[in-house]
Amino acid sequence: MPRQLTTILTRNPAVLEQQIRAIVEKYVRQNLICFFALTSNDSVDWTRYWQLLRSINQSQTVGSLSSSFNGVKTSKGNLSGYLGCSIGLFEPSEAVCFRSTIAGDRQAQVGRWHSFRKDEDADASWPLGKNMSWEDVWNRRGDGADSPSIDLGETPIEQVQSLVYFTDRAYQGLSRSLSQTYPLASKVGLIAPSTLTVTELPATMLYQNNIYSTGAVGLALKNRYKQDISFQNLQPISEPMTVGSSQGNIIHSLNGDANPTQLLLRILESTPGTSAANPASYRFLNERVFVGQVGADGKPFRVVHITSGDPSRGSLAVSSDVAPSADSKVQFFIQNGATANSLEWPGQDSDKTSFKFDFITVPELASSGELINMSDDHSIVLDGTFCAATDVGIVAHRPEDKEECVGLDCPIGTTASLETACS
Repeated sequence: MPRQLTTILTRNPAVLEQQIRAIVEKYVRQNLICFFALTSNDSVDWTRYWQLLRSINQSQTVGSLSSSFNGVKTSKGNLSGYLGCSIGLFEPSEAVCFRSTIAGDRQAQVGRWHSFRKDEDADASWPLGKNMSWEDVWNRRGDGADSPSIDLGETPIEQVQSLVYFTDRAYQGLSRSLSQTYPLASKVGLIAPSTLTVTELPATMLYQNNIYSTGAVGLALKNRYKQDISFQNLQPISEPMTVGSSQGNIIHSLNGDANPTQLLLRILESTPGTSAANPASYRFLNERVFVGQVGADGKPFRVVHITSGDPSRGSLAVSSDVAPSADSKVQFFIQNGATANSLEWPGQDSDKTSFKFDFITVPELASSGELINMSDDHSIVLDGTFCAATDVGIVAHRPEDKEECVGLDCPIGTTASLETACS
């Protein structure tokens, strides 16, 4: 179990430093592993906090800059106005740090900061022989058969029960590798937000004594954590439907309808908010529409963004590598417009009954300078909770699932959690 999980929230950088220093002084020179998330802010010298946290154990420190809690409201107030630092401390027997450079999928090259992550020796090629089809290529791409694995030293695979990590946007190779190597483990990753205005890097992750803008850093945990994923303000606009056929990231038929794009347009036509001035075709092109797989309880457990559709050919494309499979139950969803202002705080109550990691997706913040208030000494400290926000996305896998539940372009208000009872 963690020696400590804590989330600190305040508007005053001096108060935040004071709170961090108190934790550091309590645990320094105890050979603990330090895992942290700091809200990025272009008006705050975040390196001061990092140097403090590194003093706990320079060779066993893992962290990332994260987004502010924009739009998150609680009984304690609107957390949009707070700086935050979450800290997790672990015995070396309970956790192992890792750094990954496993290659992600090739992305369109638009500008210097959008290049994909690549290992020098990781160029995978699939020979297209006469007996190999495109379906074989898609299946090979998704099964992680030849994926490299993260280096956990001498830690046996069976000891890894859960994984929590920070990653850049090219997470796909790591995601497949973790699913293949640790199929029974709970896995949650926060996609690090852009820090161009803070560090001039596309992302800022910290591992031991180094700063990285690509790859991933995280912890392999030797205790079992219960995983949960929830979606706030996600509005269903259809009844559950059965996928007839899909291939790659394409849905070809739904409920026996060979034109799922037209089916979606008909559903949007009868959805509140559609009008002559805001027709279904305009909403499809300009609003975020999702398709979610639903379980036996009727709740969505995997939600992906619909990126395009072809009314003439009928197919729908999703943002994930792999669309919901044939015979799975799915629903269409749209994002409730109130989401940006009414996200529920995912942290636990003050009654400490468990240790919990919470990652939440939030709207992008136009400016972070408004978080600072040097005259406000108020702070919120939540023990037992490690909470971090991102305006990019979350990667989460349920145990035994090959495909992630969410990834890039997941709905605002998505919360992925790992929780275990206190000892």
